Amino acid sequence: MARARNATANNRRLATPLTIAHFEEFFRLLPERAESDHSWTVTRAEIEGRNFDLKAVNPHAKLVEDTRTPEELLDIIEAKGKEVAAAIAELRALTAKARAEDAAAPPTTSTGAQ
Repeated sequence: MARARNATANNRRLATPLTIAHFEEFFRLLPERAESDHSWTVTRAEIEGRNFDLKAVNPHAKLVEDTRTPEELLDIIEAKGKEVAAAIAELRALTAKARAEDAAAPPTTSTGAQ
């Protein structure tokens, strides 16, 4: 029951953006390093004794393994290459059309005014 209540509280917390008001107590206590009912302190000896891992890496993250075969990867690369080739061909056609339209347009004359 406590776990379900905590999950609900966590979901509510995630739905509500943090504001500076959430940190008022922290900023008030910080200069003296004072503690409150919300504080928790762990000594260096306790950290070392319990072998805490303080790296900024989630040790519970699931490893996602790419199980595609080399042939499947080559097929994907080939398909993407064809997409790129088609896009390049379309861009070349558009630029050729624009050049042809520019060449067919009557030349503009300068009035000589500066």
